[in-house]
Amino acid sequence: DPGSEVVLLDNLLSPGGFHNAGDLNFGKDGNLYVSIGDGGCDYAETTRCFAQNDASRDEHVLLGKILRITPSGGIPSGNPFQGGDSARCNDTGRTDPGKRCQETYAWGLRNPFRFAFDPNAGGTRFYINDVGQDTWEEIDLGQAGADYGWNLREGHCAVNSTTNCGTPAGMTNPIYDYGHGSGCESITGGAFVPDGVWPSAYSGAYLFSDYVCGKIFSLKRSSDGSFTRTVLASGLGSSSAVALRFGPHGSTQALYYTTYAGTNRGQIRRISYTAAANRTPTAVIRANPTSGAAPLDVDFNGSGSSDPDGNSLTYLWNFGDGSGERQTTSATTSYTYSTQGTYTASLRVRDSRGATSPAST
Repeated sequence: DPGSEVVLLDNLLSPGGFHNAGDLNFGKDGNLYVSIGDGGCDYAETTRCFAQNDASRDEHVLLGKILRITPSGGIPSGNPFQGGDSARCNDTGRTDPGKRCQETYAWGLRNPFRFAFDPNAGGTRFYINDVGQDTWEEIDLGQAGADYGWNLREGHCAVNSTTNCGTPAGMTNPIYDYGHGSGCESITGGAFVPDGVWPSAYSGAYLFSDYVCGKIFSLKRSSDGSFTRTVLASGLGSSSAVALRFGPHGSTQALYYTTYAGTNRGQIRRISYTAAANRTPTAVIRANPTSGAAPLDVDFNGSGSSDPDGNSLTYLWNFGDGSGERQTTSATTSYTYSTQGTYTASLRVRDSRGATSPAST
């Protein structure tokens, strides 16, 4: 129904006609998050462009910001700019100098082209892909009230520097950045891998793409806080993978990405995980004691069992006295034989993908 339209934000500035950003996502908190670029050139002096454009630093305009509003356009509690020195900027994209826009969640961004929420997090957690200028591409952790430093900072350093990298007070460094020396020079799409969709090697991984070199990378954080970056896909061509998103594919999910320009422009492509053939696990059973007078308590141990693919195991015990099969996720169990006799106990193991071993006795 066209008559149901409600304008939440209007007249957002775009002085240079580029660096508009414009990604939209709802967080787990139910609020709408919006990324806005710095507009390319200064809104007050349009000859000041690129690093000379300090609009991201101006708290009374919505340029170079992450915004957070309610689904009806209101201001959520917890937004950093509230009170008497703040005002709404939803109608004009700005307010009077000396006041601060209530829609602002974080600022100091150049061109936050895409941002992505972590579906595995308990709350609202997201990464921001901020396109750099000449030196660094950066990924920022979305935080209320954070100032990521543009146009004074690019990546973890001062603008156009690789050595002047002390963090000024009040500014927030990216969690990860990379230089332009490798030929990758424009970070674009991003997506977290949902738990259980791909192998455990991708658990907690963040995927991001680069517009210039046509690659998709996987980024994982180590226990010491450092990051490891690997190439997930290459040879995509420049101007590719401007947006990444996981979505349905059969009984699971696949990674979908869109292309923007070049020979393959305007396409939606899919990357899915095809599992290798599931190999059969091996069961090993040990018992202690192996003889004695009834009633006899016997401890069984299947910890020597293994799965060649590294999958988790379920243990299927048969005690050989007609009592039926016992199933455990633990590699150990115990059983009491109450009647004197000779019994052959056995163990089968089943992996998480359904393959079951022959019995071990």
